[in-house]
Order: sequence, then C-alpha cells, then structure tokens
Amino acid sequence: MKKDKTGETFSISEFAEACGTTKDTLYHYEKRGILMPATDENNHYRYYSINDFHLFQYIAHLRRLGLSIPEIRECVNNRNVGTYLEMMASSQKRCLEEITEAQRRHAIITNAREAAFEFTHIPPDTPKIEYSEEECYYMTELRVKLNTLEGIRKLRDHLIMAEGMPAISSNLIVFKYNPRISSSFSEENRLYMMTQTTNPKGFAEEDLHIKPAGFYLHIFFRMNLPDSTAKDREMYYKKMEAYITDHNYKISTDLYCYNRISRFLTDNPEEYLAEFVIGVE
Repeated sequence: MKKDKTGETFSISEFAEACGTTKDTLYHYEKRGILMPATDENNHYRYYSINDFHLFQYIAHLRRLGLSIPEIRECVNNRNVGTYLEMMASSQKRCLEEITEAQRRHAIITNAREAAFEFTHIPPDTPKIEYSEEECYYMTELRVKLNTLEGIRKLRDHLIMAEGMPAISSNLIVFKYNPRISSSFSEENRLYMMTQTTNPKGFAEEDLHIKPAGFYLHIFFRMNLPDSTAKDREMYYKKMEAYITDHNYKISTDLYCYNRISRFLTDNPEEYLAEFVIGVE
C-alpha cells in the first residue's frame, strides 16, 4: 500500500479483494476504458484509490441492472441523471423483451409436456371430436420429400424462421393436405409446413393460413412421419373418412397433421406421435 496526494492507494490485488472481484475483471474494465487506475511510471504497477472503490461500486450497480459495457462506459464518462435515466430506459426495454421471450418459451415447454403426456397416455387410433378456436399459421409450401436433401434444406429454413416467431405451440411444424384434390396422396399434392403464430399482422396475407374455429375430428397415429409414404397417409385418412361417414358427419376443412413428438423421444424410431385433424360439421 502507498500514499499519494489524495490519500491511500491500493495494489490491484488489494483492491480486487476489497471489492470482492478478480484482477481479470479489473483488467477488463481498464481495457474497456471504464475504470482507469493510476500507474507508477517507474514499475508500471497499478494503484487504486478510494474514489476508484466508489466508482467500482457504481459500475457493479450498473451491471446488476443489466447495462452493457458500452452503456456503462457512457454512464461513467457522462455522470449525470439524464444519462442514467436514458440507460435505465434501454435496460428496462430489454427486460420486457426477455420477459416476453421467457413467456414464449414457457408456453412452448407447457405444450411440449402435454404432448409428451399424450404420447404415453392416449391410445393410438382413438377418435375424438373437439371444438377449436380460430388459429393462425405462417405457411410455406413444400413439394419435396422430407427425406431428401432438398427437403432437409427447406425444413431447416422453416425451423430457423419458426424459432424466431411468437409461437404458442410446441408443434413447430404442422402439415396441411387437401386429399380432395385427387384420389390419392400423390407427391404432387400440396403439402404445407406451418408455424402457429400469435402475430398474424407481421406477415403478408398470402403467407398466412387461418384455420377456422369449429369442431374437429382428432386421431393420434404412431408413425414415422418424415419417411411415411403417400399410401401410409392415405390409409390414415381413410380411417378418418370411415369414422366420419359412420357418424353422419361431413368434412368441412383440409386435413391437418400435427408434428407432436419427434422420433428421438425413445430409441424406437417408429414411436412418433402424429395427430391427424380434420374439420367436421
């Protein structure tokens, strides 16, 4: 410890211990121009003062409030209430964005847990009729096989886009078929990949699909969806058609296939829960 004209000074080791921090942190702040100690011209040792201690506490306060290094430097270089309030407003805005993102992740996790529960508790091929509210999806058309390189690329692009959307479902992918276009699920049938969104105003009208409110027939199938063939999908659809006919319903919408649980939930690649849904009246 030494003395200078302003009082006692401390070595970097002493100062780090007094502040409850590390020398690396102090070096980092010095390098970023935030906390600059006095330097001995002869031996280049660093010496910190009592004022540096108070400044470090102010810096630590700003860090706890979530300010970035550039924002902290701005507060240190312009120590006035106006600058402080401006930086607090920026940090508060980020907090709200983080809260929104956390709520989005919480909703996805909640739905993922429910889907996993259904995977183990709902018997496959068991039909049920449920009422659903209107749902909005961002929609991209896919005319390739999912197990091809082109299909993988398109699927990857869709997932990258979907991760940044305000989704309310764990089902990042929803497939939509219109089996009434032709007599079978041929490769030329339109297949759409859709991501549920709570912000339809953020997309062009031609990229959106509104699934209308109404009654829907739901049936869960255990299948290997990405590698399933047109005949596989048509077989499941025929099962739904038979149930609808037997109960005097009429088909009112396209067929939706929800990607419920990926094949990696267990070590059996066939254990893939897909939910086929079609509107009825």
